[in-house]
Amino acid sequence: MVRELTNRLDSELLPALFCEAWQCVLQGAAEELTLEVFICGLYMRNRERLLVYFEDGLTLDRMLESMCPFVRGSRGSIVPATASSSDGLVVRVAPTLVQILSRALDLSRAAGHEKAGLEDFVRSLAADTESVAKLQQERGLRVKKL
Repeated sequence: MVRELTNRLDSELLPALFCEAWQCVLQGAAEELTLEVFICGLYMRNRERLLVYFEDGLTLDRMLESMCPFVRGSRGSIVPATASSSDGLVVRVAPTLVQILSRALDLSRAAGHEKAGLEDFVRSLAADTESVAKLQQERGLRVKKL
């Protein structure tokens, strides 16, 4: 399921998933790739684009600092992982993130697009009232009305 999803993410979502967000997991800041970690990855990748969809950039900054403490500087440069493995890498993806990305893909297909983009992701997230409530309650993060 995750492999199919990754083939259908656009050039904005895919790098955030496989570069920045995975670094949070690889550095030991998170045990799995969660919705929050993915949002941090998107924020590191393209801060200005993500701020369009969330109400408070300072809240995103705080979430990034707490979830990915190895990130340094206001632009979010990544400190390289200290350990590497030639055996391959397995990173667990949280079911909630898989569901939201799957729904984003459905939204993009319904709009006639081949790949899901940032707006599809945010629309999918906004439709998941439980995840939106959890982000607001635990992180103070609010999705803007689309």
